[in-house]
Amino acid sequence: MFTSARSRAFPATLAALFVAMNSSAARADDDPFWGRDKALHFAVAGTISGTGYGVTTALSADRWKAFAIGGALAVGAGALKEGLDAAGLGDPSWKDFAWDVIGAACGLGVAWAIDVGVHGGSVPPLATSAAALRARSAAMTIRF
Repeated sequence: MFTSARSRAFPATLAALFVAMNSSAARADDDPFWGRDKALHFAVAGTISGTGYGVTTALSADRWKAFAIGGALAVGAGALKEGLDAAGLGDPSWKDFAWDVIGAACGLGVAWAIDVGVHGGSVPPLATSAAALRARSAAMTIRF
């Protein structure tokens, strides 16, 4: 009798999985990964991170701060937007947030490339404070 109950449950389980897969596939089409709004998320996040990087380099010589602030501004703005969407002001989407992160990374890369170009092709150090430079040179020293 146990095998007959199992054999009756198997088709029902398959039918439930099929329905669940089809309904999630229909919802996925409403939010395609390559949709027009994803390009907007990418562009806005890239602009925010690149601008944040540039403004920070004008205020501090430490490039790690420029990367941190530019990236945090862009990812934070994307997280805030998706949080507001989740609170009922829109349609939350992990795909939108993924494009925010990708755009932030690309924006930082472009801003860094411009920074290197402005400095004649030489890469500015990530940290330029005296303590950081001493720590870096001490780490490179070989002691016996």
